[in-house]
Amino acid sequence: MKKIFLSIIFSVLASLSVFAADNDRYRGFDLTFDIPASASMNSFGLLDYLKPEIVIDFTKIADEMSDDGFKVRAAVSPSITAGLNMDPGLIFEVQAGTQIYAGLGIGKGLFDFLGYGNEINKEIKIDASGYVDLFLFAQLNVGWKGKKFGLTVSPAIFSTLVHAVATDSYAKMENDTSGNFYMKFNSNIDIYSVIPVSFSPDFGQDLLANYKDLLPVLGDSVGVDLGVTFTWDAYQYLTLEGTARIPIIPSRMTKRMPISMNCDYSLGIQQFATDSLGAPNFNMTMGSVEDADYSINRPMKFSITADYYPFNGVMEYYAGLGLGFKHPFAKSIEERSVYVDYMIGIRVGFVNFLNFYVSTARTDEVFCHKLGLGLNLHILELKAGISAESTSFASSFKGAGLGAYVTASVGL
Repeated sequence: MKKIFLSIIFSVLASLSVFAADNDRYRGFDLTFDIPASASMNSFGLLDYLKPEIVIDFTKIADEMSDDGFKVRAAVSPSITAGLNMDPGLIFEVQAGTQIYAGLGIGKGLFDFLGYGNEINKEIKIDASGYVDLFLFAQLNVGWKGKKFGLTVSPAIFSTLVHAVATDSYAKMENDTSGNFYMKFNSNIDIYSVIPVSFSPDFGQDLLANYKDLLPVLGDSVGVDLGVTFTWDAYQYLTLEGTARIPIIPSRMTKRMPISMNCDYSLGIQQFATDSLGAPNFNMTMGSVEDADYSINRPMKFSITADYYPFNGVMEYYAGLGLGFKHPFAKSIEERSVYVDYMIGIRVGFVNFLNFYVSTARTDEVFCHKLGLGLNLHILELKAGISAESTSFASSFKGAGLGAYVTASVGL
């Protein structure tokens, strides 16, 4: 009985694979639109608070908070790709897009204070950090795919429109023996760009009106990196792929605008008794735009992946491992980081035009679990999915972050 059952399954999968192979028609031209977006935290999972009675336990939060504190990450990377698939195996694609990355961090000291309070005459210091990167890029993919081996070279040019980083950011609090409370906040933000940045209401309109003057400036700030992809059809149903993206020339930003914010607040015991709390003394100073010479690269990456596709592609299992270097040559060592990426997933093709995807991965320091559907009508191919994610592995299963992606490809 067991052999009969297995024979039936094999026959069904084999017939589906023949159906898929017969209908996998050749497309000579592709135009692809890709829009992935995500936002995640390393704590405060949504599932923790979707309960009839919400209990916020600050002590538990403090105990479970990592030593790095609370972190928020966000990324949006829309792109468009036009490709020619020329026989016998030549690859030619042109890609352009935008990459936006942002992050915010709050030190563990805040949660220790909320969970356990503070000691008299002992200062509490809460560190903070933040960054925003905005890239424009254009990339050319040129390669060749033979029966066993393939090689694609991907030179890219990119320009860093904005790189903002918060430095020397902290909050300090203290109680003395007389019951007085003192608080101080400070943050310095450096905004680097290729043009003078302004927060005036007319800045956007002026930028669009003078876009012709912007093009030469963008040209002077262009950086270069080089991508290489090598594929090897090791066995009948197994393909190995190695990729690398190596910085060549950094993107240069020539303008810097410093922003300084500070706040002082004190509350005496007598003020509290008379319900006269007073107001914080807040100051914000925007420095004048000055010349600068700040260089930055997109992350440097190396990875290797394996695709195993039995039954002629009806089912596909894939896995990968990689290494990333964020801001690999930044002047400040605090901006550099090294991280490990990995990916494990499966694709199931129910019929030729419908695919189901499930994967788990860690990409750019974010753990991500995806569910997706793919629809292939030859002329039109759609892929869409959602993800649960977080910078913490445990919180990634609790809804601490969400992501979505849509990929649409049209061609003939």
